Amino acid sequence: MSQAAARRIEMLVCAGTACVAGGAFKIREALEKELEKQNLQKEVTVEITGCNGFCGHGPLMVVQPEGIFYGLIKPEDVPVLVQEHFVHGRPVERLMFFHPEHKAPIPLLADIPFFKKQLPVVLRHRGAINPEKIEHYTERNGYSALRKALTGMKPEGVIE
Repeated sequence: MSQAAARRIEMLVCAGTACVAGGAFKIREALEKELEKQNLQKEVTVEITGCNGFCGHGPLMVVQPEGIFYGLIKPEDVPVLVQEHFVHGRPVERLMFFHPEHKAPIPLLADIPFFKKQLPVVLRHRGAINPEKIEHYTERNGYSALRKALTGMKPEGVIE
């Protein structure tokens, strides 16, 4: 079991170009400091991920396993976010996605219209893995075809 899997919450901070330009690394730093201040660093993991694909709402973060989406986050939002969501169990509505036609927030990434009808194949792990940690990819069966070719196939089968 990976270290992240042993924790109850993963905070996945997008580090795509738009999110980084908007301060994603400052948000990660603020999250790590606030989690330590609240003594939650053993229960909550902060991970940088590749681009989530919703650049207009960055910097953004997805909280797993719940799937709650937070966008347009600023470092000054972090103390309230940690206190409300991770200490008191109350997700912060003002940081959630609001569709222009709706009055209520859409808390779950999967319910946001931009994502709802998508069926990602090649990019199915976008926004969910840290591209700098190969174990995040291999834990999701990444490189399984390579593993099979190297350990279970003859050269002719690989070529075929």
